Amino acid sequence: MLAGVGGVGALGLGVAGLRRAWSHADRARPWFISAGWLLAALGLAAWCAGPWRADKAIALGVLGFSCLGGAAAAAGFERRTRKAARVRAEPAEAERPAGRLWRTTARTLLAGPLSGGLAVGVCLLIVLRAPIPPIDRLVLGGLAAPAAWAAAGVWSLTGRRLGRIALGLGAASTLVVGLALLP
Repeated sequence: MLAGVGGVGALGLGVAGLRRAWSHADRARPWFISAGWLLAALGLAAWCAGPWRADKAIALGVLGFSCLGGAAAAAGFERRTRKAARVRAEPAEAERPAGRLWRTTARTLLAGPLSGGLAVGVCLLIVLRAPIPPIDRLVLGGLAAPAAWAAAGVWSLTGRRLGRIALGLGAASTLVVGLALLP
């Protein structure tokens, strides 16, 4: 029980140090950032040294850190009056450039189905081939799929060369699904 109280105290001091570093831009800022993260890590370690198992202790420590951080942010909240919006002049002829519709359609197909296919392939590869226990493979595959889809979607929406993106996503999808389904 004492370790849990010490963990909450260390987490609270870590959040206070990070809050101080965020609100004041001075020479001591790097020290407050370093001390804040160090105290947060020590707080998590104190939770793990308590009477709880490590999996519950880490979850409780991260939850406590998040709650303390939210409370620190809420304590510093101040309401400001909104500035009047600027009136912008309309551009002379804001026509869409020629060929814009096909690029939008291509980006949508790249970010949606093709990136989703890559994410499913990554999930299959992890679930079927990872050398870890089956339940861990399922969890890891389930967590990796949205991350892979997001990464591929961001690449397809921000890249300039759609042909290169389509080739890269298609090749990666084929490779990952092929490796996952090899006998």
